Amino acid sequence: MSHRLAAFMTAAVFSASVLFAGQEPAEKEAPASRSPESPAAGAGLVDSEAYGEMAEFLGMLSIIRKHYVDGDRVTWKNLFQYAVRGLMHELDPFSEYESPEEFRSMTENVSGKRVGIGIVISASRARGIEIVSVLPGGPADKAGLRSGDVLLSADGEDLTGESASDAAEKIRGEQGTELKILVYRPSRDARLEFSVPRDVITVSSVQGARILPGTDGAAYCRITQFGPDTAADLDKTLDRLSKEGMTALILDLRDNPGGILGSVTPVCGRFLPAGKLIVSIEGRENRKQLVRSTDAGPKFTDLPLIVLINGNTASAAEIFAGCMKDYGRAVLVGEKSFGKGSVQSIIPFASGRGALKLTTARYFTPGRLPIHGNGIPPDIEIPLTPAQRIQLSVQLNSHPGELRPLVPNPVRDTALERALEVLRGLRILRGNGKEIAEKAEQAEQIP
Repeated sequence: MSHRLAAFMTAAVFSASVLFAGQEPAEKEAPASRSPESPAAGAGLVDSEAYGEMAEFLGMLSIIRKHYVDGDRVTWKNLFQYAVRGLMHELDPFSEYESPEEFRSMTENVSGKRVGIGIVISASRARGIEIVSVLPGGPADKAGLRSGDVLLSADGEDLTGESASDAAEKIRGEQGTELKILVYRPSRDARLEFSVPRDVITVSSVQGARILPGTDGAAYCRITQFGPDTAADLDKTLDRLSKEGMTALILDLRDNPGGILGSVTPVCGRFLPAGKLIVSIEGRENRKQLVRSTDAGPKFTDLPLIVLINGNTASAAEIFAGCMKDYGRAVLVGEKSFGKGSVQSIIPFASGRGALKLTTARYFTPGRLPIHGNGIPPDIEIPLTPAQRIQLSVQLNSHPGELRPLVPNPVRDTALERALEVLRGLRILRGNGKEIAEKAEQAEQIP
């Protein structure tokens, strides 16, 4: 039996696919090696030491299959899925087994369109299934779900101990159906129940772009996540803002859960010269990939830039924040980011049995700072109470970039206020510097 299992494993084919100027941080080049996105071709091979363990494992499965009380639950297909799910769960909160159905749903998520309720969730042993962000104007937002809510059940099914993908599968359903969802809201120490209609979710990631009134051209733009169209949408937005007289940019990444590496890298490139290191991706056996900016797309390398972050700024959004901070290209304002800096490679099984989402590497900023477990600290910290954080998150979904929105009991966006103060200070410094330079030039011309 051990040889049969080894043959099955080897048959699995893997595939994956401070202010506005600064010196480039030191980097360490590595020898050419396999990308961490593509596990080694021999990853499915099993050495001789493993045969005994596998034989014993198969024996355990046979005992379960023969004696478990509910025989219909212990088919070989189910046992395979149970075993792999348990294995992945023990590795880290982000490694998961995706069933064929879950794999298809994940592919839909990346495309930017799916049926759901418009939330991004994460799973941890400490907090359970937590809402990281709520899509502005989506079904969950309209129903009253908020960032920081902990999901307890969906349509009566307990979500305790579930992986993020399993919980997401229970949340999804047919368009037009109602989802009964029970959450725990820490800020109120209360359990709340919501009825949320499922709908087609189209993610528009660039929102709220405008020239802020009374700021001499300071523009605001929010990126809710880094999807396939983010860079193109941002290009259009910055082109429009430039024509409207943009003199500086406040880029809001608060509650941005991340997204696609291939989306955040061109966005970084818009604010950096070509050839700058954006992020290094490092896995086992000295596998290292260095991602650099290119000369593609419009450039805004001299545009004063403020980046707003908070505790729900994660993954790809942290790559952007960390990159801008290391180069002194932007001032970061807000709260320390989430600290999710690991790479999950998608590894489909050739047999069609789904895929592994496996942590294969970690992200490091250009200055060699590890993102995972640490987060990106802001240059200017704006602490908020839990209640303020939740209220502001709700406010941002419907009124991004508005200092005084016309809503009942609005909360002050102190991070945005501070960003505008920083820009005013920069204008004074730049203006004084220009005046001094002009006077010095005039003095040189006096005989």
